[in-house]
Amino acid sequence: MYTLRKNLGTLFLIIALGGVLGGFYTNIVHEVYGRETTGITLLRGAERGALVAVIVIALEALVSASVAGRLLRRLPFGPGLIVRGIITFIILRIALSASHIILIRDPVQFEIWAENGLRRDIFFAALFAFVIQFFIQTRRLIGARTLRNFLLGRYARPVQEKRLFVLADLAGSTEMADRLGDQAALSMITSVFLDIDPMIQRHGGEIHNYVGDEIIMSWPMKKPARNARALRCVAEILTCLDQRRAHYIESFGIAPSLRMGIAGGKVAVGECGWGKRQVVYIGDTINVAKRLQDMCKEHGLAAIMDADLIPEAPIPDGLTPRDLGTVTLRGHQHATRMIGLPPANAPANQLH
Repeated sequence: MYTLRKNLGTLFLIIALGGVLGGFYTNIVHEVYGRETTGITLLRGAERGALVAVIVIALEALVSASVAGRLLRRLPFGPGLIVRGIITFIILRIALSASHIILIRDPVQFEIWAENGLRRDIFFAALFAFVIQFFIQTRRLIGARTLRNFLLGRYARPVQEKRLFVLADLAGSTEMADRLGDQAALSMITSVFLDIDPMIQRHGGEIHNYVGDEIIMSWPMKKPARNARALRCVAEILTCLDQRRAHYIESFGIAPSLRMGIAGGKVAVGECGWGKRQVVYIGDTINVAKRLQDMCKEHGLAAIMDADLIPEAPIPDGLTPRDLGTVTLRGHQHATRMIGLPPANAPANQLH
């Protein structure tokens, strides 16, 4: 439900774009065939375009939520673009026929369209499918928020934001690489990050970067109830890894585990680089999250958060807080109170 609310603006934008393209396409067809274009014909074209967009969104959502969607997410950029383009084309073909049936409701007119207009519309659908998937794959490659901010120029000059960070890396990754070999270890790391990606998206998180076996996640800090999404995401990630344990052992001979450091506060944000432009975060908040991540090994825990974050991000039911006392983190002059976050169903030795 949250994912739907989060993407509601995007969905309305796609539907509106479908309406605009429908009207534009109708105008082009009428110009080519020497027909008169009226407000009514443009309105009907826009209506059909919007309906096609609705059907496409629904079918795309069904595909993404299926096993096929999981397999598609594993494809590299080029093959993913081709396969998804074909799927989108098929979906558009179905949507075009369905929209004609729903709006026209005349079997004779449908037969005329199928004989005279189908090939033309299929060509347009194929072109539109490629454009859609190129945008989606590019968005997926660099991140939706990063792409949007680049287009809007939000971080052309550094700004200050208040954000919550979760830094997670695989425990014992060096030993894993020695045991499995670099390629197999990377395959396992990729598998883990693919498994947890839907949870990050579902809870409104943004993947800032992958650094080897580490993933950097972030959330904009707002009201406490909203900020708690990050901790619910952490709880869900831990549950997922536990449920997928048998799969990892069968596939790689090892059950991976994560160490996560969690902190929130003000950071400077801006674009950096030219040949490869990237959004960069600078601030002590990230350093605190990294140091807390390092402390997970010492305490034998999967997640530790800065206690100062609790008033702004309440701990959800899926986690059982454990006060670890205070420590002066490396590079700091002041003490930081640490809160361990074992899952609610964790073994007793992680709770005491």
